[in-house]
Amino acid sequence: RGLGDVYKRQVVYILPNSPAHAAGLERGDWIIGIDGKNNIKEGNYKALLNGSASQWIIKHNSETKTIAIGPSTPVEENKL
Repeated sequence: RGLGDVYKRQVVYILPNSPAHAAGLERGDWIIGIDGKNNIKEGNYKALLNGSASQWIIKHNSETKTIAIGPSTPVEENKL
């Protein structure tokens, strides 16, 4: 959902044994920044999906924290 030209994304599902799972990301968390900045915008929000290691700023309940997400790995079977 966008707020002006700044975006945030809510986590809906975490694959077991994924880098996001290992980093402690949970369903319902809000991703509000990438690489230490509150900077998710139309031109760069796809960085959340590109598979590279990065630092995400998340909001979990009322706590804001930075977590390190490792590089993604191919998913052989998507159980969604």
